[in-house]
Amino acid sequence: MSESLKIDSSIYIWLIVIVFVLPTVITLISEFFFTKRLTLKVSVLAVFIMGVVTVALSYQLQGTKVIVTDNKLVLKSMFYSSEVLLEDITSVESFAQELPTQYYLIQRTNGIQLPGYFSGHYKTHNKLDSFVLATYPPYLVVTTRDKSLFIFSGSDALRKALLKSL
Repeated sequence: MSESLKIDSSIYIWLIVIVFVLPTVITLISEFFFTKRLTLKVSVLAVFIMGVVTVALSYQLQGTKVIVTDNKLVLKSMFYSSEVLLEDITSVESFAQELPTQYYLIQRTNGIQLPGYFSGHYKTHNKLDSFVLATYPPYLVVTTRDKSLFIFSGSDALRKALLKSL
């Protein structure tokens, strides 16, 4: 079973504001502050670079998937992915509204975070390393034999498919 994460349009708006508009404006203001003029080269370069980064991150958002096969769970996006064998999974927890305190994400160690979108490696409230691929509830938390933690958004159908495969 494969399921793409629900990406709300507000995430794209935040992406454009945080990754394109703010850095471009800050670059142009900085150039004007230091040189007392704006040059076409710097302006075009700033818009081009931020445009490329914004397009790459929008592909990151679109390609975010959770896949359950006969023998493994795959959490996949453009820049971050992880997989775990189903035989290594010790528990699957489901949370309909929000994550409990022990699973709060307190530190991003390597990943992408926008309002309503988390992808990559994070530390939880109880200092556990986790791989996260989440947008909105419901959330599924998978623990493995080696105490690895996987937190991701997934429907009830995905949870049932995962439990059925175990």
